[in-house]
Amino acid sequence: RDRIDRVEWDWDYDVSVGFVPSGIEGDEWIQTFPDNGRFFIAARIWDEDGSNVVTVAAVDVLNVAPTITSTDWPLQVSEGAVWRYQMDVEDPGILDTFEFEVLSGPIGMEVDSTTGLFTWTPLYSHAVEGSVNARLSVTDKDFARDTQDITISILAADIDDDGLPDG
Repeated sequence: RDRIDRVEWDWDYDVSVGFVPSGIEGDEWIQTFPDNGRFFIAARIWDEDGSNVVTVAAVDVLNVAPTITSTDWPLQVSEGAVWRYQMDVEDPGILDTFEFEVLSGPIGMEVDSTTGLFTWTPLYSHAVEGSVNARLSVTDKDFARDTQDITISILAADIDDDGLPDG
């Protein structure tokens, strides 16, 4: 039996083009694919005599849901002040696009559905409640979703600086 001398990889194999080395060599290989779908990879295996063989395999990459990575939303806001939160997400599908939503929350909470910037201006009635809950989400183009439940404390405004809420 011949000993394997080296292995080259073609991580974007196209039968009409043939084997195109990706510059990666070795018996272990890690590849991040740009999106879900079917991809073909090829390995050219060289033995100690210089002979080689190319083997091809199909890899089916399934969609992975985006992951909300930000946890730094403002925990409190005064009534009448604008609350802002930029949601950050990660997704291995570099070609994925995202849609951001307020699934539930106080009336008036809005989001720019493409940038993930959430905004809201609390009223005195929210300050009376003391806090509000919201469920925010991000969905990728393949309809996989992650959600985030948040609580925001509302401080009553004291515009006349007498130490009492003005309501």
